[in-house]
Amino acid sequence: MFLTSATIHPFRSINSQQTISIDAHETVLVGMNEAGKTVFLKALEKSADAKGATKFDPVEDYPRKDLPTYLKRHETSPDSTTQLHYRLSDAERAALNKALHVDVPSDFSFSVIQHYSNSATIILDVEEQPVINWLVANTTLSTDAKSALKSATTLRKAVETLKGLTASLTDEDQKFLAALEVRIGKTNWDSVVEWET
Repeated sequence: MFLTSATIHPFRSINSQQTISIDAHETVLVGMNEAGKTVFLKALEKSADAKGATKFDPVEDYPRKDLPTYLKRHETSPDSTTQLHYRLSDAERAALNKALHVDVPSDFSFSVIQHYSNSATIILDVEEQPVINWLVANTTLSTDAKSALKSATTLRKAVETLKGLTASLTDEDQKFLAALEVRIGKTNWDSVVEWET
């Protein structure tokens, strides 16, 4: 997985959003003293701290001049600190496609947004149609169920479609439907596959 760009939102001496592209081989930060190079790197460190030793602290990290105003909304609407954009290597993409039966393209990327609450938002888009196609091809569903599922583009739609056929579902169809409902019940995300990744 490669970091392709990083956006730093207001953080310490960085008062406005700044984005930098990250080269796969070499990235150089150049600037005068006190230009914010170290602050930029500190934001990156807190965003992707493998040991979990550093956390965002609004009192320490939010730009001082705007801190009193920000603290009024911090509990209910914490600001973003960073947004890191990643691209998968070819091997990772192939492993993901194989494990989840998806068709992630070569230009697939995703983002992770960190917040001052030390929570994260993951932004990714994975098509579920290939997963449905694989499930249909590798189960013993009835012809009616298989035919109906051709129009479903998400696993949630697949459940709705099968529920619409309740009268004609076989025992295998019912088991398949129950298994999908269990899988969907494990997430509040719209996309079940994205949650699984």
